[in-house]
Amino acid sequence: MAKRYTDEFRRDAVRIATTSGLTLLRLSSDLWVGLSALNKWVQQHQHYDLMSGPHEDVAKENARFCKEVRLLCEEREVLKKAAIFFAGQSRGGLRSSKSGKKNSQLNFSAKLCGSHHGVFARGGCAQ
Repeated sequence: MAKRYTDEFRRDAVRIATTSGLTLLRLSSDLWVGLSALNKWVQQHQHYDLMSGPHEDVAKENARFCKEVRLLCEEREVLKKAAIFFAGQSRGGLRSSKSGKKNSQLNFSAKLCGSHHGVFARGGCAQ
């Protein structure tokens, strides 16, 4: 009578077989599994395991990064407005050449954030 193995055991065996660097012969003896059975599992599950898992993780991670970029851009905009407001309060306005330089740096960072949204939008990130 043939021994039944769970799907989890088979997935783990395939993962070990593809990542450990051990030969299938050695691994089959270590796991007490027939060499032909292990070979069959690797052939059946290797494509599924390599293609399905990482892509799902990448999509989730990309969505999380998109949300984080949007949040950071919003926070930066608030801080930029607060810095301009408080600079105007303490100096009586933004008239010096140094403050003009700061304004140009702030405008550059706003453009940079906008370009990030464009990059993520092409990658599937909704704005």
